[in-house]
Amino acid sequence: MPTIASSNPPEFQQYVAAFQAIDNLKDNHLQILQIHYQAYEKTITAKQLAQAMGYSHHTTANRMYGRLARLVGEKLDYNPEPEKLGTLVTFEKRGGEWHWILRPEVSKALEALGWVVNESQRLPNEAIYEKIFNELVYNKDNRSSSDNRRRAQFKIGWENAAFKRRPYTNETLSEILTWNNLGYRFGAKLVACQERIEG
Repeated sequence: MPTIASSNPPEFQQYVAAFQAIDNLKDNHLQILQIHYQAYEKTITAKQLAQAMGYSHHTTANRMYGRLARLVGEKLDYNPEPEKLGTLVTFEKRGGEWHWILRPEVSKALEALGWVVNESQRLPNEAIYEKIFNELVYNKDNRSSSDNRRRAQFKIGWENAAFKRRPYTNETLSEILTWNNLGYRFGAKLVACQERIEG
């Protein structure tokens, strides 16, 4: 399947410019790239991609990824044959199934665009939680030692922020720190971080 063209891909800066030049880049195109980027060793099959996207059949994911590759290829004037998808990936057959490996130049372009977060840029969970806690603003810490009831209050606050979207007022949050509104603050911060990552 590889061709001479596919072994000489554009530089990552050219991919950055190509992605930026696509006027009709759809959310599901971005989602495909993010899923592929996060896949183990940046390698995925059509079936795995379809499952991650929530599609019932791999041909849907295959078609969408191919369409995206064609759009990028047109901007780059780069379309390795015989598969348009080769604009974004290389191919390797394992156990009778084709595996798509995200080109390093594409990975680097996605990082440069801020569409994905490089694993080396991720903070360990403890560091993220400490960072969020250190940014909290309140006048009085009204929390007692943690127990099951207080953990339940933290969870309720978290769920209000992350799932039910029940807003807490600034007055509620800024005066007294409770287990409930601590959970809310953490949930709200982490949801905001996730939304930025997902674009």
